[in-house]
Amino acid sequence: MSTAVQDAPAAAPSLFAIASRIWDAGAPVEALTADRDGAAVAFELADGNVALAPARDPEPAATRIRIAGDSGRMSITPRAGRYAPLERAELGTHGTIAVCPSASGRGVVAIRSDGRLVRITPRGQVVTIPTGDLGRVGAIASHPAGPQIALAAGGNVVVGPEEEPARGTVSPLPGDVAALAVSPDGRVAAATREAIHLLDAGRTVASFAATRAERLVFSPDGTYLAAALFDGGVALVRIADGRVATLANYPAPVRSLAFSRPANAFATSGAYRAAAWSLATPPFDGAADGALVTGRPGLVLVETVAAHPRRPLLAIGYADGIVTLAPIGSREEMVLCPTPGGAVTALGWAGAGDDLAIGRADGMAAIANLPPAIFK
Repeated sequence: MSTAVQDAPAAAPSLFAIASRIWDAGAPVEALTADRDGAAVAFELADGNVALAPARDPEPAATRIRIAGDSGRMSITPRAGRYAPLERAELGTHGTIAVCPSASGRGVVAIRSDGRLVRITPRGQVVTIPTGDLGRVGAIASHPAGPQIALAAGGNVVVGPEEEPARGTVSPLPGDVAALAVSPDGRVAAATREAIHLLDAGRTVASFAATRAERLVFSPDGTYLAAALFDGGVALVRIADGRVATLANYPAPVRSLAFSRPANAFATSGAYRAAAWSLATPPFDGAADGALVTGRPGLVLVETVAAHPRRPLLAIGYADGIVTLAPIGSREEMVLCPTPGGAVTALGWAGAGDDLAIGRADGMAAIANLPPAIFK
């Protein structure tokens, strides 16, 4: 007697698979940047090139939602058509060492490995930006809303128009500049080996003790400045009074910093859960002050975090390739990308927060379009 063996029913595709555009970038993704106009997301690749994806989804998930009449259950139908491939900006042997949004709104600006500047359009075209006699550029940042760009060449910080930055204001600092950030009101933070300097209209107006800061982020209102430290941990600076909280004892380097305006909170990677603090009671007297339990603890390191621009929500990327969404200050956590793989090396919300861009060390680049209904 023989027994017929039936095939097991195919597993239903995940929300991530249905709602996302997913590409193989051809090289590990190291970082990503969404341009200011919401036209493109630039994925910085380990081979030195940049891959660009249209930020706008041609078939948004919200237009594919169906509600079952008998049960009221919501589902998202598969895509009817194809989506555009990545546009690859070839930079040859020079590659890129840093990328920021273009001050013009569309596309990004990149520093090549030879210290020159280029603008990369959403279609992948590469245009050289003349820098005159400024020398080798080592750090770059653009104004969040204004038309200017800040760059560092050795110990000089230059703030000027993107198309001709050499016409800008030059501010000398005591030592080479490793990182830059521009606040919403146009002030510039510049990290040298021993301190972070705050520049306003070309003048140094404050300096904060922070040794070997290598990544700088302003809070959305410009009240706070955070720095990831090369030797481990984070410095959180309250600019009004110059108080600095040094947050140490991370099990891994902190590669990602995020401020949440809706939650009035600050979060980092580098631990076995997202590390977060309330800015209503910032941790100036100890790391336990204002600590917000966010997500579930586990055995896998958090590599990246990204705060939603309009909701008190954190996207969390793990070393095993998983991406989750967690309300800040809550143990709840929803798995968005359930497929294990390379470490999540980059996360970023695009536009008003309807799209989450994801980059992984295995070369996966994705943009998940998240309809408002999933947040309820």
